[in-house]
Amino acid sequence: MKLILGVLLMLLLAACDPIARKTSSSTAMIGMKTIIKAEGREVTSEITDVDGKYVSVDWSDWNGNHLRTVKMYRGLYPVGGVRHNGQYEYDFNESKLEGLFPLEKGNETSFEGTFTHFEENSTYQFWVHMSVEGEKEISLPSGDRKVFVIHVTTEFDIEGKKQRHQEKLYYDPEYNMILKKNFYHKYRQSHWRAISIILPGDADQNAPQRRRSGTVLI
Repeated sequence: MKLILGVLLMLLLAACDPIARKTSSSTAMIGMKTIIKAEGREVTSEITDVDGKYVSVDWSDWNGNHLRTVKMYRGLYPVGGVRHNGQYEYDFNESKLEGLFPLEKGNETSFEGTFTHFEENSTYQFWVHMSVEGEKEISLPSGDRKVFVIHVTTEFDIEGKKQRHQEKLYYDPEYNMILKKNFYHKYRQSHWRAISIILPGDADQNAPQRRRSGTVLI
């Protein structure tokens, strides 16, 4: 059970990182920061590299301590990363994600692949189904952002035991990033939301004001 919960946490944290990437229609760029509120704490993510349809993002806490690095395809699904306990990779047919685009209610796609944690020398199979449920708006200090709500069902096999979780992603097609995420599994639930986006060269004037204690005024 401890191993299963550990892998669940790895999948959750990797899958839900809100990361932007650069495409022909995107304004995402290196240096773009996102301030995130998750379960009573605040963290930041910053784009450090953009390579075609892939973006690498560093996560850190308010003190600037590095938490993890993640690389995602279209800012929507992880392909790999590095955490405190080592490097991991998702291996799947990334072109399957293109079945959702251009984003429109009713679009869906399915794919399968393997998740590998190199330091632990472990590999697990996973299966994913994604569908676009509709459009919404999310309010940020810089203005309202149009997002598409994408439902994700993931099933994975860990040492012969199948587990399933559900996710609801609120995805910004212009910035190619997830602005809100709800995660549901029988062992736990998790929710987070972007509370500010800071573009390169912009002052942090749109960021929520922090108290001296480190909490955020929203």
